[in-house]
Amino acid sequence: MKCVIVLNGEYCDNYVFPKDRFVIACDGAYEELKKRNVKIDCVLGDFDSLGFIPDGAEIFPVEKDMTDGEIGLSKALELGFKNVDIISFGGKREDHLLGNLSLLIKAANNGVSATAYTNNSVIRYLKSGIHEFSFALNSTVSLFTFGSCFIKSSKGLKYPYNDLKISRDCTRGISNVAVSGKVILEISTGDVFLFENII
Repeated sequence: MKCVIVLNGEYCDNYVFPKDRFVIACDGAYEELKKRNVKIDCVLGDFDSLGFIPDGAEIFPVEKDMTDGEIGLSKALELGFKNVDIISFGGKREDHLLGNLSLLIKAANNGVSATAYTNNSVIRYLKSGIHEFSFALNSTVSLFTFGSCFIKSSKGLKYPYNDLKISRDCTRGISNVAVSGKVILEISTGDVFLFENII
């Protein structure tokens, strides 16, 4: 079963919920999901955005050390999920978008495969190792890191990444193109965010 965490960002109209899923609604996401008749299994947050507290909600104080999104991920970890989608990841506030990237790191550090979705992108966090993805032909693929990342090799991209260091003070990884349906990245050291542009 996959856990789907729905944040209170710009709602992802292009996301298709898997049949076998557990849905966590974070604060204002509750209202969006109710409008769309999506069954909610857990609702939590401080409800400063929603303006009311739904029945059966897990309530947290407004002044706290985690965002509602991090609380949602912590709940998924507590329940033992190993495969998580986080949707409505962007929009409304850029500071939250940057903060939400840390959720992908936290998931990976806890052995959880997490993928984030906005209306424009699918976002993954990659540590060292060999990673293989299926992309639409000619889709835009970008890499970004908060630290540094050494890519040993790549396959399926128009501009190869071979023995290439990407660091936080350059834009080298932005706007590559998938020229094959299968893209392979071998990362020697460091970590990187992989963005697939879906518009």
